[in-house]
Amino acid sequence: MASSANILRTVTLSSCLSVLLGGALRGQEVEPRLDRLTPAYVRDLVDRSIAEATPLLEQILAVRGTRTVENTLRPYDDLLIHFNAVQIVGLLAVVHPDSAVRAAAAEGTRRRGAFQAARRLNPQLYRALAAIDTAAADAETRYYLARLLAEFRRDGVDRNDSVRATIAALRDEQRRLEQRFNENLRLDTASLAFGDTAELAGLPPDWLQTQPRGPAGEIRVGVGDLRFVLQNARNPESRERAAIRLQNRGAPANHFVVDSLLRARDRMATLLGYPTWAAYQFDGMMAGSPRQVERFLDEIQRLSEPAVTRDLARAPAVLGEHGPLRMSDQQYVAYHKGNAQSGASSSALVREYFERVRDAMLHLADTLFGLEFRAAPDLPVWHPTVEAYRVFDAGRLAGIAYLDTHRRTGKLPASSTAAIRWGVSSRVLPRAAINMSLVRDRPGDPGLLGSEEVAGLFHEFGHLLEDLLAVRPWFGTSGLPVEFDFREVPSIVFERWGRDPAVLRSFARHYRTGEALPDSLVAALRQADELRSGFGIRGLLFRARLSLALHERSPGGDIDSIARALRDATIPGEPPRVSTHPEASFTHLVGYEAAYYTYIWSAVIADDLLSRFTAGLLDPVTARAYRRAVLEPGRSAPAGQQIERFLGRPFSLSAWAHSLDDP
Repeated sequence: MASSANILRTVTLSSCLSVLLGGALRGQEVEPRLDRLTPAYVRDLVDRSIAEATPLLEQILAVRGTRTVENTLRPYDDLLIHFNAVQIVGLLAVVHPDSAVRAAAAEGTRRRGAFQAARRLNPQLYRALAAIDTAAADAETRYYLARLLAEFRRDGVDRNDSVRATIAALRDEQRRLEQRFNENLRLDTASLAFGDTAELAGLPPDWLQTQPRGPAGEIRVGVGDLRFVLQNARNPESRERAAIRLQNRGAPANHFVVDSLLRARDRMATLLGYPTWAAYQFDGMMAGSPRQVERFLDEIQRLSEPAVTRDLARAPAVLGEHGPLRMSDQQYVAYHKGNAQSGASSSALVREYFERVRDAMLHLADTLFGLEFRAAPDLPVWHPTVEAYRVFDAGRLAGIAYLDTHRRTGKLPASSTAAIRWGVSSRVLPRAAINMSLVRDRPGDPGLLGSEEVAGLFHEFGHLLEDLLAVRPWFGTSGLPVEFDFREVPSIVFERWGRDPAVLRSFARHYRTGEALPDSLVAALRQADELRSGFGIRGLLFRARLSLALHERSPGGDIDSIARALRDATIPGEPPRVSTHPEASFTHLVGYEAAYYTYIWSAVIADDLLSRFTAGLLDPVTARAYRRAVLEPGRSAPAGQQIERFLGRPFSLSAWAHSLDDP
């Protein structure tokens, strides 16, 4: 058995790494055995990727004579293609069912990160790239190289040996702290006990029936379901308890992790010559600077004031005798304000019509964007509940997609989409995976989704579409746009398909009767959209201001005090009656860091792009134009150019402002 495993590992790794480096697409069907992963296999995968990348780097540095695109930039891009071949270890660290495999993948992710940091801090490599003559190169190649050199400088390649060594150590420290932050959240799975169904009145019967019971018959609600309690429980005390549990998730452990992480980030920003981490992070983004982000958030708050006032006026009719308004009531009000007398939220009522959402998304991808998803049960996956698909574009194999939407022990209960491989034209098939915790796999559970879960699935599918379509001639111009604050645009755009009346009518049917979704519920769905409601925007503004404030200050001080002050200044209603630590559960402090404003910034751009769909969202002509102008360019040009190519002008706030709740 051991001998067979070693043979399998050697054959698979060689095929996966060496064929992907320079081969044709026919080699892409050789896949790592994701259904047979072991810690040793994962470590071997990482070891080999680093070992084989090292001589490729040495070959680039050994070039003599004139530096050209073909003898320097092309080999460098080949190195990136090669190294990206095992990018999947980052995903395995948070989704694999075996804790030992997750640990090996997490360690592999750190080691790969250290190798990448060393590459970006290599002055010899920088000088070699800077010496390339691009006079005869095309615009995409020139943009790629200019951006690449700027990124090297921004990362500190021009600093002395001592500073570069400190930067590398600080990056490794940040990776470790970020992984610890996520691990603390993964481990904090304690459920919240409710004495009986009366405490959860308002929750749909099918949902209540599938919740686990404790030894005394109490209902145990896991952290993944507490937002649904916030949206539907009529009892304000139940909503308050759910809100407190969610805000204190990961505390107190993550409170100290966040403090250490902020100190490491601030120190590195100082070494790189920036006044704060936010200033460093925003350099190269569309917004450009912390001051510009603050102005943007101030303008969003001003434009949303009328919508907040309307929500405050509607709240008494929804809350009745349970007033005055608490902060923990806001989601309940948002989901009930269109049907205050019914006693049930739009999210609860609509669940019975959302069973086959996946099929609807795949159909839309085909009819609107020309991508056909074919189930591929022969492809190995890391858990039996993961669904694999081959994706075809005009009959040509164009990518591999995975849907991992089931809850399970050990899986980080957060929604994300991972680019397992960036595609490269005629060389590498793109691969991407959606990671969510929607399906509960409990006896008697029909697998129904609430409106927020539907919107979340559409949101992640928007990311998946971009990952599959942003395929360019260079690895360095494929994938997500360089400007981080543009990256939520495709996901928010596609999320709108999950809220559009015409789209919803095309697939929403009652799971028992087959009845079409009533117009009354279609209209109610829009009211629950946090990007288009007063209360929803205030919640986003609080998180955006918190992520910015934590990265715009000097280390030290009381993080909780900063969070409380921003919360009380931004969110209407009475605050929680006990202390909360929202930073401990603020998952976007890892990955988004100071840039949570990205969600609002991207929503503004998304609504402007959607204004071009004058014939409705089911118009394939406009959808294909959007694909060409926005999804396909990847990192080949600035995001602003992609927007102007589609709209014929720069983006503005007008479309988003008009999309807020009607008076």
